[in-house]
Amino acid sequence: MSPAARRSSDPGSPSASCPTSPRRPPARSALPFPHLTDRERETLDLISRGLDNASIARRLNLSEKTVRNRVSDVLAKLHARSRTEAAALARDAGLGHPRPSGEKSTRLSGPAGPGSSP
Repeated sequence: MSPAARRSSDPGSPSASCPTSPRRPPARSALPFPHLTDRERETLDLISRGLDNASIARRLNLSEKTVRNRVSDVLAKLHARSRTEAAALARDAGLGHPRPSGEKSTRLSGPAGPGSSP
């Protein structure tokens, strides 16, 4: 068997599945704002939903100071002059919209409010 035939028959060989391109990890650019970290993107999503820093801190179980720092990082990376501008960019990119009912929420369960049943 020729060396080329051996390479193409080896299931672990990149040329076995696609002879013209090597294996690559999935592209991360499918996410909006690929230059943001996952946590920054999550923070931006909550900003675009209209949450203030205290609400974001509670939701993500972070201190308000950490949220302020993360918001500053997001604004700098997006070259946004304000929180409102960042929220508009996020909404345009598809963030900040209500999740479908079957999708997992980042909401933390809190104490039951008045009028709720146990």
